Amino acid sequence: MSEKSPSTTKINASVTIKIEGDGYVWSYSGDGIDPHTGQITLPNHNPAQITYSLCPESQNDYSFTFVNLSTAPGVAITRQITSVQIASASIIIQDENLPGYTGTTPFGFKLIARPHGDISVSIVSPDPVVVNDPGQNPHC
Repeated sequence: MSEKSPSTTKINASVTIKIEGDGYVWSYSGDGIDPHTGQITLPNHNPAQITYSLCPESQNDYSFTFVNLSTAPGVAITRQITSVQIASASIIIQDENLPGYTGTTPFGFKLIARPHGDISVSIVSPDPVVVNDPGQNPHC
């Protein structure tokens, strides 16, 4: 009897970038996402696909250009990231999210965008953290 592979949990985060004073403010929306920090708590130990998409208003002015995995203290780089795809309006991150391999160590990303037509400016996000601690799996 073959064991069924767990289904992928899909998390969609809409990202808004706005100019405020001399800098940029990032905000997030989506189910289970803190709008100010972008923190996500994965709901289970299934593989996860996290998609950060620029909201339509932000797409008019900005494009994603890169993503760095965080090296902030207490926010370790997970060894379970299997792929990162970057397009002008979205960044898709695949995380295996298997229990036991990296435990419940949170991880984060610095999303990087640029204004259209200005390659000399990099807009770096705060460090949206992903917490992979959904608690104990219920017994069957």
